[in-house]
Amino acid sequence: MALPYNLRMTGNAASQLAESVWEQLRENFRVAGKTLFTLRQKLSLPENGLYVIDQTLGDNIVNIARIPIVRELRLSQAFRLLSSFVNSQPPLQAVFLHSSEVDFGELERLKEPCQLAVELILLRIVVSLEMEASTSRKLETIGKLLDDLIAFLRSPKVRRRVWIPLYNIAIARDEMTVEGVGKLHRTARDPNEFDGLVRNLPASPVNLEFEVETDHFFPAHLFPVSQEIGKRVAILRLFYQPLASFNHFSIESIRPWESPLRDSDFASRFWADGTDRERISSELIREDATPQRSSAISRIESFEWNASTPWKLAVNRLDDAIFKLNSDSPDSILDLAIGLECIFTESESRQESVHKVAVRAARYLESTENGRREVYRQVKQIYRARSTLAHGKPWKLDTAGLSQIKIAATLLAATLRQMFVQGVTELDLEKLDLG
Repeated sequence: MALPYNLRMTGNAASQLAESVWEQLRENFRVAGKTLFTLRQKLSLPENGLYVIDQTLGDNIVNIARIPIVRELRLSQAFRLLSSFVNSQPPLQAVFLHSSEVDFGELERLKEPCQLAVELILLRIVVSLEMEASTSRKLETIGKLLDDLIAFLRSPKVRRRVWIPLYNIAIARDEMTVEGVGKLHRTARDPNEFDGLVRNLPASPVNLEFEVETDHFFPAHLFPVSQEIGKRVAILRLFYQPLASFNHFSIESIRPWESPLRDSDFASRFWADGTDRERISSELIREDATPQRSSAISRIESFEWNASTPWKLAVNRLDDAIFKLNSDSPDSILDLAIGLECIFTESESRQESVHKVAVRAARYLESTENGRREVYRQVKQIYRARSTLAHGKPWKLDTAGLSQIKIAATLLAATLRQMFVQGVTELDLEKLDLG
C-alpha cells in the first residue's frame, strides 16, 4: 500500500487539536476496546491477540480482514465511529500518519490510502488495548491505559532504545559510557543455548545502547537509524578498534500498541561468521581519561557525516572492508587500500600512485623519520596485496593476510581519527607534498 511518506511538513498536527477532540478520541477507543472484548467472548475464537496484532502490522487490508474477529470489529458501529472520527479531522489523521508535521493539503490529495493507513493503525491499537485491559478487571487500569495512549499520541516524538551487538571489542567493566556514542554493556552467552546452533558463531561480548527520537507509526521506518549506527560504530573504529563490527540491531518498542521497528526494515548489512579461520582479537576499551579524545568524540553530531567528502568516502570503505572481512572475502584489503586513496590522492586524479600515497600517509601520521619509514613500508605492503587481488591472483585470508588487514585498517582508522580530531574532511595534499 502506498503511504504518503513524502508529505511536506508545515505544522505540528497534535498542537492544533482542542482538548475536547482528545477527550472524544479517548472515549471512542474505550468503546471500541469494549466492543472487541465482547466480540471475543461471543465468537469464542481460539485466536491469540498477539497473532491479530502481528497480522495488523502488515499493509494488506484484504488479508487482515479475513481474520474473523478483525472482520467483525471492522463492521462494528464502535470501530466505524472511531475510524470516521479520526479520518474526518485532518490534524488528528496527521497524528497517526506523520506524528510531527504534515501538509494537510497532501492528506486530501491522498485521501484513500491515508484513511486505510489510519484504519490499520487503529485496528492494532484497539487490539492491543483490549489485550492489556483484559488482563485486569480494574477500571483504573483501563483508564490509565487510555491516558497513557493519549499522552503517547500527543507527544511530538517517540524516544526509542537501539541495541547493537558488537564484535572484536571488550570492555573492562560491566558498563561504560562513551560520550557521543552511547553505553557499552558487557554480555555473556547463555550456557543453556544449544551448542549445535551456536558453536560456530562468535560471541558478542559487548552491546552498544543509545536512544533515538522517531515518529510514532509508519513514518518511523523512515528514520535514518543505519546512519546513526554508522556514526557510532565509526567512532569506535577510529578511536578504539579499527575492526569493530556488528551484524544486526534491535529497537525497543515503547508501547504495546506501537508499530515495532525491526533491523530488516532498514538499509543495513547482515552476516554470520561461522568459519574456522583465525579470529580477530578483541580490543579492550577502558574508561576514557584523555580530555582530547573526549572533546573530539563529543563533536560527533556537528561533524560533516553526509557529504561526499574524502573523509566520508574513506569511512564508507572501512565499513565495506569489515563487512567483507566478516564475509570471508579477501577483497577487504582492496577497500582498505581504496580508503587510503580517497584521502591521499586528488579527486581529479586518473591514476593512483603508490609512492605518492605512501609518502603522504607517512608524513601525515608520523613526525619522526623512523616512524615515517615504517608507515611508508606498510602502505607499500598493502598495495602489493591490493595489486595481487586486482590482477586476479590468489590472496588468502590466512594468518599473514589477516595480519595485513589489521595493519591496513589501523592505518586507515588512524588517518580518519586524526582528521576527525582536526575537524577536517579533506587534506591539503600540496602542503603534505611540500613536507
